[in-house]
Amino acid sequence: MASPLGLHKLARDSIYNIGRQIWSIGLGLLTSIVLARGLGTDDRGIYAVVLLLPTLLVTFLNGGIGAASVYFIARGERDLGRSIPENLLFSVVSSLIGIGIGAGAVYFAHDTLFPGIPVPHLLLGLLLVPIMLSRDNLQVIFQGLQDFRTYNFIGLIPQLVTLILTLILVWFLHTGVNGAVFALVFGNFASLIMTAVLLRIRSLKIGIGFTQPSWRSIKQLLTYGLLIHLSNIIVFFNYRVDIFLLNILSNKTSVGLYDVAVTLAERLWILSSAISIVIYPRIASLTDETQKRQITPIVARYAFWFIMIAAAVVYGIAEWLIVLLYGSNFRTATWALRMLIPGIVMDGVSKVLANDIAGRGKPEINMLVALTASIINVIANLILVPQLNLVGSAIASSISYSVLALMLIFTFCRLSGTAWWRLFVMTGEDVRLWRGAFAALRQRLSR
Repeated sequence: MASPLGLHKLARDSIYNIGRQIWSIGLGLLTSIVLARGLGTDDRGIYAVVLLLPTLLVTFLNGGIGAASVYFIARGERDLGRSIPENLLFSVVSSLIGIGIGAGAVYFAHDTLFPGIPVPHLLLGLLLVPIMLSRDNLQVIFQGLQDFRTYNFIGLIPQLVTLILTLILVWFLHTGVNGAVFALVFGNFASLIMTAVLLRIRSLKIGIGFTQPSWRSIKQLLTYGLLIHLSNIIVFFNYRVDIFLLNILSNKTSVGLYDVAVTLAERLWILSSAISIVIYPRIASLTDETQKRQITPIVARYAFWFIMIAAAVVYGIAEWLIVLLYGSNFRTATWALRMLIPGIVMDGVSKVLANDIAGRGKPEINMLVALTASIINVIANLILVPQLNLVGSAIASSISYSVLALMLIFTFCRLSGTAWWRLFVMTGEDVRLWRGAFAALRQRLSR
């Protein structure tokens, strides 16, 4: 089975991604520590809210172009010559719209949407919109090509540059929130430049020239991409509505504390994200349903057990870890972190299954499932935050993530005819697969 499915290659790609993502965990954690200690609880809360606006705009305006590109490139229906100019054109148009909407929200609805957040900080954060849209829509081309070495290399650049600049601007020069935001802006810009350079080199190497963007081709992307886009918007809302509601129902100090808990908890997702990055183009490229049914349960099992083991460790050392990394001022975030962990574990499986379903060409299912989970999240936050503050927000999010996972498990099993236990129970085949993958990886590294 390993040969026709390419399971050894799948495992090697996953191991490579996980290795890169471990570096990402470290860089992100170091940046988070510098921000927490350099800004303090109040400014850390302001920083978290400032980033909500550009991240929200990027999420709303990307149109699903990146995900659609991965789908069609993996299926061999698009090449670099068409994908690069059309993705760039869409990014430019979306960026202009995003900056306009963002500036309008800041000037006309500042007191309502962003109480207590300085206007200059919000405007500086808008620089992220064109940079992130362009970078993301170009970077996914490498995912569609299943070139995960380049894809992950590009993903580390913004974190490394951001960490260095954050140390200089926030820690040593004490430039506060403005310095922290500028560090993030420049880090993402460096990643955009590197992505463009690597795509140009690859195009020249294989001798592909750019083609004129066509409405028919863009329409094809939008038709598929918008379904994924709506799902991504809802998922993003589900992940970030807790911070938005906490800022309104409580205060910026609570947001700063909660954001530290979220930052640590979401690092556990990086393991499942590293694996699910591989599964989406792989499922899209396959035409045999039997092969799809065999691959995804293997990936889901690894994601679940990786996160489960890591989560158990983090739960046990949560208070010690927070005090060590962020200082005693952030100790109150301990129980928020612990209450997030059950949902984080379940959502790790969700990421794999959602990518399988999207790779099958059924993104509308993900959209409906995510919408249900988001409604539950909002209702739970409104009930629990007034009573339990940031811990209530963490419980609400955990409930929502768990509901999302259960619905996706049920849906995937119905679509594929797979028994639910195959998503969680390890088999002897898994041991043989990873033994072969590690052996092949050692052989490759020794060349």
